[in-house]
Amino acid sequence: SRKGVYSFEVRDSATGELRRSFTEPGRYFTSMDIHPLTDEIFTGGWQKMVWQGESPAYFTLPTSHSRTGVFLGTGEWFIGPDDQAGLALMQMGKGQPGVIRKFPRQKVPVTGSDGKYALLEGGQGLQLLRNVGTGSDLVATIPEEKRQHKFLKDTLFTSTRHIPGPRFDRVLATDDSMSVIRDAKTGRSIVDLEPAEKAGAGRFSVGDLAWFDQGRKIIGIGNRPARNGKNQSSLVVWDAITGKIIQTAAAATELDTLAVSPDDTRLASAGTDMTIRVHDTSTLQFLYGFRAHNAAISNLAWHPKQQVLASASEDLTVKIWDLRADKCVQILRTLDSRPTALSFSPGGKMITCSDEKYVRVWALDIFK
Repeated sequence: SRKGVYSFEVRDSATGELRRSFTEPGRYFTSMDIHPLTDEIFTGGWQKMVWQGESPAYFTLPTSHSRTGVFLGTGEWFIGPDDQAGLALMQMGKGQPGVIRKFPRQKVPVTGSDGKYALLEGGQGLQLLRNVGTGSDLVATIPEEKRQHKFLKDTLFTSTRHIPGPRFDRVLATDDSMSVIRDAKTGRSIVDLEPAEKAGAGRFSVGDLAWFDQGRKIIGIGNRPARNGKNQSSLVVWDAITGKIIQTAAAATELDTLAVSPDDTRLASAGTDMTIRVHDTSTLQFLYGFRAHNAAISNLAWHPKQQVLASASEDLTVKIWDLRADKCVQILRTLDSRPTALSFSPGGKMITCSDEKYVRVWALDIFK
């Protein structure tokens, strides 16, 4: 037990090798047994539970300093934490992947759905990596531009997060209150986005952001402090050419994350009320929602090829949802702390989730 989080492990009796790890907040275990045929695990305690027999993580990498991981190619390459304080490009194989190249002091990799490019950010600035695995890998540094924001002229804009456009020709840079679209080669600003408070009274901060409509629009979460101490969230849509706010919609709850489907027609959002809501991207109309977790949802990711959505939660689980069948098809329970990043491989057969201590990769049973 650790701070009210209880866990148990399954190990190989001959070698002691860790095969599976299960974690559940707020539930203590007094007994357990494994079904000899189904591989299900029964745990007794104040609440009796049956755990699905699950494959262990394909591999696990220790992390710190907010470092996360992403796939490249169709999933044969991975960028994740190295054994020091930076990132490493790795080639996937059986067991732990082999390190091909290191990027010292970099922390956060971001990639597109096609897996052709990766954006690295951290102590070495903003770097664009492309042509991975071709023998002509190219890393280009994108200059940082520090200047006043068009709409907040008394503030010097310095970006803290970056979201590449669909073709990696533009980068959306944000510091959680202001956002700027930059040229991916020169780093120069193309357009400043209107501050989210233009969508309503009071000071807004900018939460999760995503490109859609083939890079013509950007959607994000606008958060305004409410009297109850929580945030009042809105969905905000910007024109990526002019930077103007063109559409808003009040959210039903405080939001932490959103994700746009690969065909740009659906938006999934989630937050503190443990519910996933799906909207039409063209109108922001609410279509349907469902209770997905037992704690706040911090990350969402769409499958690149199917109507499948992944969610990661503070209940320390990652769940895979088949939206056509309206059901959860796989649960991954080996998180150690609050999730910080979640993404599918471009081929859709693997998934990675980062928390505060580890970056994990799983091969998904439903896509084998």
